[in-house]
Amino acid sequence: MRRTAFALAALLLAALAAAGLRRATGVHVSGDGAPALAALSTAPAGTAAVELVLLRRWQNLEALPALRRLCRAACDGTAPVVRLRQPSPRGLRTVVLVDVGALGAGVALDRGAPLPAPVARCLARAAERGGTEVCGHAPRTAWRLPFGL
Repeated sequence: MRRTAFALAALLLAALAAAGLRRATGVHVSGDGAPALAALSTAPAGTAAVELVLLRRWQNLEALPALRRLCRAACDGTAPVVRLRQPSPRGLRTVVLVDVGALGAGVALDRGAPLPAPVARCLARAAERGGTEVCGHAPRTAWRLPFGL
């Protein structure tokens, strides 16, 4: 009886704590070519429901160790788009990593030009859809459980 009461009290406290957390909402865009999509960013990194990370090439991920650890084998460079889904107390977080070089925008970015307009438009649509499809590419989807499980 005592264990049951303790378990119920702990469950009630956990539910109250979760109810007090703000749910993840909005979109955050970062990475190579992100200034062309600045108007899409409605939430800071880490609090957005959808984070769109643009990479000129997969090798640029080496400079982002936190994302590299999160992505692990899913970001092996064989897929142009990787969508990571991570449940948390704030709701489902989605991180979409896009190799913009595979979309034909890498050369423009290497020259210092902004993202080409057609690529920027399709990336904007992808962010609005939560990365379910990015410029005609179905993403490789990987789930990441909290605490590295």
